[in-house]
Amino acid sequence: MTSFLTALRVLTVFRWPTASPTEAEEIGKSVLFFPLIGFCLGGILILVNWLLDPYLASEIVSVLLVALLILLTRALPLEALKTCFDEFETTGGTAKISGLLAILVVVALKFRAIEVMGDARTEGLLLAPMLGRWAMVILGYGSESAGKRLGQGIVE
Repeated sequence: MTSFLTALRVLTVFRWPTASPTEAEEIGKSVLFFPLIGFCLGGILILVNWLLDPYLASEIVSVLLVALLILLTRALPLEALKTCFDEFETTGGTAKISGLLAILVVVALKFRAIEVMGDARTEGLLLAPMLGRWAMVILGYGSESAGKRLGQGIVE
C-alpha cells in the first residue's frame, strides 16, 4: 500500500502527508503502480465526461477534460516536455520559447483528439493515461538518470 501511495503522491495532485520526503528508492519501488494511477486518472476523466457531455458541446468538454488532467497531474508532464525542448535551445542569450511552443502544440492536439474520438471517447479517456504511465515504466527500465534537474518538483 505504501508503494501505491508513493506513486499517487509522485504522479498526481493528491499529496498525502508524510513524515519524511519521498526518497528515490521509494519511487523506484512504486513504478509498478504507475499504470494503475493512469487508470484511476482515466476513470476520473470518464466520470467528468459522463457528467458534462449531455449538457455541453464536445469542444468545451474536451477543453475541460484536458484542463482537469493538467490539474490532476500538477502539469508535471508538460513541465518535463518544456524542459526537454528548452535543452535544444542555445545558451547564447536567446529566449527559451521552444518549450512553450511544444506545450501549446501538445495541449492543442489533446483538445482536438478528445473532441474527435466520437464513440470511442470513453475507451480513449481510460486507456490514454494508463498507457502513458505504463510507457514511463518501460522507457525508464534500465535507463540512466537525467540528473536532479528533471523532476525536482516531484520529490518534496
